[in-house]
Amino acid sequence: MFFICDKQNFSSVLLHVMDFFFFTLLYWYLYFSRTDLYMSFIIIVIIVIVVVVVVAAVLVLCFFYLRDSQCLLRNR
Repeated sequence: MFFICDKQNFSSVLLHVMDFFFFTLLYWYLYFSRTDLYMSFIIIVIIVIVVVVVVAAVLVLCFFYLRDSQCLLRNR
């Protein structure tokens, strides 16, 4: 968590996480587009909810880490 919440590495780590979830979403969409459309829609909605929850959790944890470590005061 310390590596992820470092201000220099945070944006690159978040970019890699979003790339991973985007390509996972694209794969599942292409896989389920051949099958039932309703099932593919449900899978895509579940993946989008998981992506939003994971990104929000990382942002909240990093906000508390940066606030508690006084990293914001040192980097002004």
